[in-house]
Amino acid sequence: MRKPTTYLVECNLPVPSEKHRRALQRAVQDASTRLTASGSPVRYLGSLFVPARSRCFSIFEAVSIDAVRAVNEAALVPYIAINEAIDLRTGATDAEQEEDGQHAAAARRTSR
Repeated sequence: MRKPTTYLVECNLPVPSEKHRRALQRAVQDASTRLTASGSPVRYLGSLFVPARSRCFSIFEAVSIDAVRAVNEAALVPYIAINEAIDLRTGATDAEQEEDGQHAAAARRTSR
């Protein structure tokens, strides 16, 4: 199976109430669970909302952009764009940390 890729979904939303934000997150999580159960693994990692710009950015891990698109469409999220992304936050997954460690070790070997 293909390694999951990180995707960033951008949406234009009017400033939602706390109740609306919770409902939106629940809908995305539920759609992710349903799609994963049907054989297209996709994991919702969370969202950031920027009120000053009325923008919401959601982060997913999935084996395809189509799976992320399907989740957002099933959850009725009015997205602007879905793009592959590189997660630079601390707390990267074990696989990412292992891969970064391998790159750092290779760089040290070649610099000697």
